[in-house]
Amino acid sequence: MQIKKHTLQTPYPVGPVHFYTYETDRYVLIFDTGPRTEEAAKYVEELFDNKKQKFLFITHCHVDHYGMLDFFERRDDTEIFISKYDLFKFDKVDERLEKLKRLLAGEGFPENIISSVEGSLRYFKYSVPFPKRYNVLEENENYVSELGIAFERCPGHSQSDILYKINGSAVSGDIILRNIFQTPLLDMDFYDTDRRFKNYDAFINTAMKLKSMKNYNFLPGHRDYIGSVDERLRFYVRKVKDRAAFLEEMCSECTVYEVVKKLVNDVTENPFSTYIKASETFFIKDYLSSPSKLDGIL
Repeated sequence: MQIKKHTLQTPYPVGPVHFYTYETDRYVLIFDTGPRTEEAAKYVEELFDNKKQKFLFITHCHVDHYGMLDFFERRDDTEIFISKYDLFKFDKVDERLEKLKRLLAGEGFPENIISSVEGSLRYFKYSVPFPKRYNVLEENENYVSELGIAFERCPGHSQSDILYKINGSAVSGDIILRNIFQTPLLDMDFYDTDRRFKNYDAFINTAMKLKSMKNYNFLPGHRDYIGSVDERLRFYVRKVKDRAAFLEEMCSECTVYEVVKKLVNDVTENPFSTYIKASETFFIKDYLSSPSKLDGIL
């Protein structure tokens, strides 16, 4: 049996997205769903117009990867598996956003900008109806293993990134992508919501996991392939160092807000871009405080 790739266009700057299926005589394994668009809705309806048992696994709950989740929830032939780290984003959304707002305020962001960023994040969180019927991935490891799947937590891009291993392939979502610097998205920590999740430290640990999986066939969420793991990690390290050098030259002692103002044309009109650049700036500042960690992955 072969893992099949399915590609759909998205309305987002990242471009087309892939999801994957693996079919046996008894069931179909599905990894991600594509975005919430009319094209995606038509495609998945035609693709899954049968009653064979299905198991859906989400790599991470970003709109281009889990957009058709409610389609599968309505089907009684599908079991859905979502990581507890993604559930945290929805179960604790108000608490997380309040603390995130205080974090931004501490870095000089004015109240009106913080409110617009909050509105943008709430829009993306609620643009896809979150299911009431699902299985928590980490609580069903043995069951998932019986389907021939192992999974690894690989945070860095987000706190909730999951990599699925099946038959020598690794369905990796946005964990590692060809010629894309995956924005390390700002969030509060799952284990201590009073502190910021450290994407930088998480990525270092994930990079070491990836280096141990060089023999896997990586199936990314975007672009057609990743090339070698080592080459991708070298690319990532170069990007981090280049952006760190740019930050130091531009404004080494600036607050995060002062940096973002220099990078985003209009922080009022572009709240999501403001959030993205704030996320990246926190990450780069963490790198500058401990650069040797990144060198250690090569």
